[in-house]
Amino acid sequence: MEWIEQYIVNFDWYYTNYLTFGSRLLLVFVYLPVLVIVSFLIYRRLNWKRRLKIPVVISFLIIAYFAPVVDVMKTGLDMQYYCKKEHGLHVYKAVSVKGIFGVNQQAKKFLGMGFEYLEKEVKGKLYRFELVDGELDKFEIRELSSLYEGYFEDVFFDSNMRLITYGIRNRHTREIIAESKFYQAGGGWLDHLLPSFGPIIFNCNSDHKPGIGPLVKSALTPLKGG
Repeated sequence: MEWIEQYIVNFDWYYTNYLTFGSRLLLVFVYLPVLVIVSFLIYRRLNWKRRLKIPVVISFLIIAYFAPVVDVMKTGLDMQYYCKKEHGLHVYKAVSVKGIFGVNQQAKKFLGMGFEYLEKEVKGKLYRFELVDGELDKFEIRELSSLYEGYFEDVFFDSNMRLITYGIRNRHTREIIAESKFYQAGGGWLDHLLPSFGPIIFNCNSDHKPGIGPLVKSALTPLKGG
């Protein structure tokens, strides 16, 4: 099974990616020595034959050592899957448009890419932005002209997983033509026991950053004339 193979082959994620440095120090230099001492005492107290005591004590040591980070192991498996399969920029179809609605991007920067207009909703009103003689012009409109719109979603799931999505879709059919997915994971319970200077967040090991800009460049081209 694929997830078991990933777990065995990529076991280094347990320490390297989803535990803070403080938690790693606590596990290795405090918790592990205590477990070794306890395991030794258990070994001495058991009135069993040696061939039985050794595997029992070793099993206890391994299970007890990994017990505090079971949640981190699950996070590691989840992030390995999502970072490999879904994280990043996905362009399903490229289209030519004069403009778009709802893109969370500076109007002047968007229009400077060659598009004719950008439509936005500001405080419940619809506005259209255009470049006139190199200057940004804004005026109110009654209805939208754009066939496509940009959107943003921020979803938390599985207790400590987060998915940030920027996308472009057809306003009428809701067909998604491009999306940017950015996955994050929170720290485990052990990390939250220790003092921290901010939220504990782990990202995919990737250069991809959330935002609408790369989507616009990849999925949209300015439509001239018509």
